[in-house]
Amino acid sequence: MKKILLTGLCVLALAACEKKDAPLAEVQLKCEEFGIAVKVYKDRIDAKFGDEVISLPQVEAASGAKYWVENIGLWNKGENWMLLAGDVSIECANVTNN
Repeated sequence: MKKILLTGLCVLALAACEKKDAPLAEVQLKCEEFGIAVKVYKDRIDAKFGDEVISLPQVEAASGAKYWVENIGLWNKGENWMLLAGDVSIECANVTNN
């Protein structure tokens, strides 16, 4: 009986860990001629550029949410998104529901 209970607790613990890292939202962005698939988590986003996925941790922002690593980032406020790369900023459209 203890073995069954312990197994059940382990399964529940693993399920809780798996759900903890489930994305809060998934967004499709159109930034000029290319698209970005974004999975939003509590403290980061995973942005898929073509075949490459980049994990961008959330950093402090004056308003909205900013995700940044090295010289690339995404910023959003409401439905507005902007791709930031070095000195270049590109407005992105949320095309999730289109």
